[in-house]
Amino acid sequence: MPYPAFLTLDTAPTTLRGLTQRLLREVETAKIYGYDWRSVIDSLRPITQELWQRLPRPEQRRFLRHLSPYWDVHRHRIAPTIGEMLKTLQQSGQLTIAAGRILGYQATPDGVAVTFCRRGSRVEEALQVSRVVNCTGVQADYRRSLQPLIASLRQQQLIRPCDLGLGIDTAADGAVLDAQGRRSTLLYTLGTPRKDQLWESIAVPELREQAQLLASTVLQSLPVRVRPLHSGLRHSPARGLCPRLR
Repeated sequence: MPYPAFLTLDTAPTTLRGLTQRLLREVETAKIYGYDWRSVIDSLRPITQELWQRLPRPEQRRFLRHLSPYWDVHRHRIAPTIGEMLKTLQQSGQLTIAAGRILGYQATPDGVAVTFCRRGSRVEEALQVSRVVNCTGVQADYRRSLQPLIASLRQQQLIRPCDLGLGIDTAADGAVLDAQGRRSTLLYTLGTPRKDQLWESIAVPELREQAQLLASTVLQSLPVRVRPLHSGLRHSPARGLCPRLR
């Protein structure tokens, strides 16, 4: 049975410290009733977007600086079977997990020399590896992205990168805002580029909802003479998004 909702938008604290303390207290309460922290985290999903949007900008910056990695590993969890495989690799010595920060890396004839600092330490360590694989997810900082499409849109001032490094600025319906904050009539987006406005923008249910709303917006933006006769979108719980076009 899902854990009952313990927060509403009316009762939720509007500071990062307040939200964190409230969440930790609820985890302890949940243990009494036989639930664990996973159930408590999952119960926040229906209001996560609104909780993020209600945080003042300084609080959002504080979250990204201090708590984002902790939220990610608790909210986006691996499947139990994968967890067991990783545990086996660790026990055999094939896999070592070290929490810390990469300070730099440099290509060498034998691979890559990585300099890093472990969490809680100021001692720099060097590690020689064959490959470096970035597993931190999709690059969302469009201020620095070197991807040709993003760089071109940025150079033409057709997009306005978010000041938090979370995608780009958009209107409520996904229309892209240009460098002057003007709404585009041609460019729309969803998913990762909208993380500034919609924090939960990488999981399938949220992406499906964004896609449904965006499809409706695009259909309604078409001239009446070229719109499909029936441009409504039906949502089936079993099949997800299903455009009905005739």
